[in-house]
Amino acid sequence: MERTIRNLKDQFRFPEKLFDFLLDSNAEATFFKVQKLTGFGDWIAWKICDMLESLGFQDSYLDGKEFLYESSIEGQKQFCKYLGFDPISQYDDLVRFMGKTFNTLARPRCRRKKALPEWETCWCKYASKTYWIGKDTHEVYESIRSANNGIGEQLLDSFQTVWNTFAKGTAVVCRESSLGYTLRRDRGISRT
Repeated sequence: MERTIRNLKDQFRFPEKLFDFLLDSNAEATFFKVQKLTGFGDWIAWKICDMLESLGFQDSYLDGKEFLYESSIEGQKQFCKYLGFDPISQYDDLVRFMGKTFNTLARPRCRRKKALPEWETCWCKYASKTYWIGKDTHEVYESIRSANNGIGEQLLDSFQTVWNTFAKGTAVVCRESSLGYTLRRDRGISRT
């Protein structure tokens, strides 16, 4: 990890330069470019491409099974087994099935139909067997709070503002936390 951070600092004088480096003409080019960075493999390359497309910085997304990483492939195999598909010979059938079953627009931009980036998320969450809606939000909040420093406090305030502005009312899980926040469908996040 230290080597990765050191190399990023050496290669990119300012954090914005890393972002400039990551943006490319399409997701596939970005995918391969990311993996040239020290310590960056196929998992983080996939995640970066997914985030850039979701946030509107790129209009293309990874849509080939050759871009899937190990844990998403494992999730896909488990999901196939659950549905009665052969994970290898019926991969395309599974993708078509999911496209028909979940025939809605991909969030957050709603500019395209759901596709492999959404299926990858489903497969990984299915394979984890421990996922509940809102878990990612809870874990990020917990990590920031555990830092217990000024920057963490600022991030928590920003986190609360962003959640309450953009995601209010979308949570489907109410969760009381010993970490001092409440995630509520009707009120967003509030500190306790």
